[in-house]
Amino acid sequence: IPSGHSEMRSQMAQEIEESERIVGSPPEVSELGAWDYIVLDPCGMHLRGSPTYDKTEKLATKLLEGELVKVIERRCGDGTTFLRLDSPSGWAFDVQPTTTKKRQRMVEVVVEEGSWFYRASVPRGLALRSRCSCADDAKTGVRHEHGAVLVVNQRVRVGDTLFLRTEDEVSWFMDRKAGKQVVEGPLVMNTHDAGCLVVVRPLQGIHLLSAPTRNRWAITNMVLLKGARVQLLRSIDVEGESWWYVKKPGGMEGWSFDFNFEGVADSQVPGLDKPCHNQAFVPVC
Repeated sequence: IPSGHSEMRSQMAQEIEESERIVGSPPEVSELGAWDYIVLDPCGMHLRGSPTYDKTEKLATKLLEGELVKVIERRCGDGTTFLRLDSPSGWAFDVQPTTTKKRQRMVEVVVEEGSWFYRASVPRGLALRSRCSCADDAKTGVRHEHGAVLVVNQRVRVGDTLFLRTEDEVSWFMDRKAGKQVVEGPLVMNTHDAGCLVVVRPLQGIHLLSAPTRNRWAITNMVLLKGARVQLLRSIDVEGESWWYVKKPGGMEGWSFDFNFEGVADSQVPGLDKPCHNQAFVPVC
C-alpha cells in the first residue's frame, strides 16, 4: 500500500476512534420511509446494532465503498443522521462526528429506473464493476469491447460520475473515467413490431455481428443466406451508419447494416425506400 494511502487510512482510523469516544444524548427524532444511500468512505463502514457510535455495538457486517443500500428509518442526533438499513440489517450514519473535522461517509442518492442503451466508445473497451466504485477491487474482470452496446436498467449519479447498471442486475460501469467520457449515450434505439419482416439482399449472404460496429471482434460465425426471411427487432444509427438487429426463426440473431435487407410484401419497414448500395462489410482491425 502506498505511504500516502497508509497515512490516509491511519487518519481515518483515528477519526473513527475519536468519534466513538463522543458520548451524546440518544437520537430522538425518527423518520420512517424509503431512501437510497451509497457508501462514500474508501475504507467502508461496519454496521451497528443500534443508532450509536459505541464500538461495542459494531456488527460483523461491513459495507464497502460504492455499495447501494435501502434505508427505512432515519434518526437525527449528535451532529449526524443515523440510518437503519433494510438489508443487510443494522444501523449506519451519514457523517463521521469528530471534534476536529467531520467527514461524509454515506450520502443519499437518486436511483433512476428505466431502460437505456449505451455504447462503449473508447478503444480499450469498458470494464464492468460489482458496485458503484472506481476502486480496482470493484472490477469484475469482465470487459466489453469498443463498440459494444449495453442495456441499462438503473442509473445513479455520484458527483460528476454517472454509474449505470446492466440489465442482468449484476454489473455496473461508469460513464467517465479520470474526467474522460468512456461511453456514448443514451442512444436512440428503435423497436419494431413482430410482423416487420425483411429479406437478405447480398448474393454472398451476410455474417451477423454481435454489436453494431465494424470492429473485427463483433463478427460471428452466423451466416444468413440471400433471400432468407428474418424479423426486424431493433434499429439504431451509430456514427452516421444505420444498423438493424434481426432474428431468424430458430434463434439466429444479430446486427447488420440496413442496406443488406429489403422489405417483404405487406410488411411495413421504415427506411426501405432507399436504393440498395450493395456495400461489402469492411471490418476495422
